[in-house]
Amino acid sequence: MSLKLSTDTLFLPVVKDMASLHKLLAYKPNTIYPGHGPLIEGQTSSIAKIEEYINHRNEREQQILSVLQEKTKAPSSSATAVTTREIVEVLYAGLGVGVFIAATKPVVAHLKKLEDDGKVVRDPDGKWRLL
Repeated sequence: MSLKLSTDTLFLPVVKDMASLHKLLAYKPNTIYPGHGPLIEGQTSSIAKIEEYINHRNEREQQILSVLQEKTKAPSSSATAVTTREIVEVLYAGLGVGVFIAATKPVVAHLKKLEDDGKVVRDPDGKWRLL
């Protein structure tokens, strides 16, 4: 079985994105045609790539939670909530403003999933905080 895989699925809600990746994994594809990057051939390589996407999503979620923890719970911090931009700036430190703009949508998608999971909340001023 061959599949076309795109990292653009993160513009879906993260829950749907992860469900789609797990469905793809269950197919045990022999070939993946990514939305960008080289063709991935062989079942082992294809499965490894899908698992890489899943692991990356899980790691990003943990990174976001860590940023919120560091920014709001550190003894030196007076902040109780942070903006999406502040999170993006930590996660993508040292990269240009173009990357910040592009990274905002997937970070917001993760934050919305975390909100649905009851781990964070968005305040009326648009800032995020841990629950």
